[in-house]
Amino acid sequence: MPQFLWLHPILLANIFLLFALDKIFSIYKSPFPLGNIFDSAALISLASLFYLPAAVLLILLLISILILRAFAWRNFAVAIIGFIIPYLFVGVYYFWNENFHEFRRFTIPATLPDVKNITVQTNIYGWILFSMIAILFLLTLVKAQANFYKNVIRTRKFQMLLLFFLAITILIYLIKGSREPYHFSLIAVPLSVFIAYYFLAVKKIWMVETFLWIMLIVMIVQHVNLLEQLF
Repeated sequence: MPQFLWLHPILLANIFLLFALDKIFSIYKSPFPLGNIFDSAALISLASLFYLPAAVLLILLLISILILRAFAWRNFAVAIIGFIIPYLFVGVYYFWNENFHEFRRFTIPATLPDVKNITVQTNIYGWILFSMIAILFLLTLVKAQANFYKNVIRTRKFQMLLLFFLAITILIYLIKGSREPYHFSLIAVPLSVFIAYYFLAVKKIWMVETFLWIMLIVMIVQHVNLLEQLF
């Protein structure tokens, strides 16, 4: 889709979310979890500065604390403080420069290309790629369900968190109001982890490699066609 050919703030937000996910996983059985909790909350907050709906993923962190750690009010307090700190710094910057009234309209960055008005129809290759990803995700759910109780407890907990991550990102897409395709980029983070799990778990390597090569060829052909329509 043409919306994926330009740099969008949601892509920058995804970078922070990947680091936040790594920090969340580090909470499990950590002797000093408060540092990882604070870091993950701050990273989610930074992601929301680029793409505001990402702030809803603070719920994921709170759920993660409940799943990965024993209940302690300090963990939740640190998570809230870590989320507030980046906004506090931005607010102080605007206040220092006597532009605090602009804080409500704060967006990073405001000068990226606007792709909402680009009208390029998705070709058949785009639908083929979407169908392949949907099939892969269904196969992943079947594989994960079959192996769930065969996995160690740590892996089970991480898979549960990824399911919550996927559910929350889908919820963000539904409540966002706008139906622009680039919102799917947020869903791509947990979805890619699930698909990677399937590729690692499947025993027929040749089938996985063939599927990947077909997807790569379809993506190249699709992008070439879209670029021809645009230019």
